[in-house]
Amino acid sequence: MPFVKKEKYKQTELKHCRFLNLPELDFINWCSESYKINKGVFHTVDQWFYNYGIESIITRRLFLIAFFDYAAENVETKNKSNVIKFGRGGLNKKLHDFNLYIDLATVIQ
Repeated sequence: MPFVKKEKYKQTELKHCRFLNLPELDFINWCSESYKINKGVFHTVDQWFYNYGIESIITRRLFLIAFFDYAAENVETKNKSNVIKFGRGGLNKKLHDFNLYIDLATVIQ
């Protein structure tokens, strides 16, 4: 997963990336174009991370990108047009799998 490889990114580089500091609508549109997700999926994932205890917008955006990278890697979730599809109950399952994959509880402490 490109986001998690520490040797590829420095923490200061990510924190100051232009797209992380975009206004809300522009960031949603950037995610929609980059990951082929709809706004409903974006808001659901954003809310899930917020409810999990990630209150900082920049930190949440980093987790959003990491999650969408993770979901995009799974061939089963893409259709012919590379749109990420989760199906009924699939988004919650994918969030749970992502949580286990990165051990979110230890990351946000």
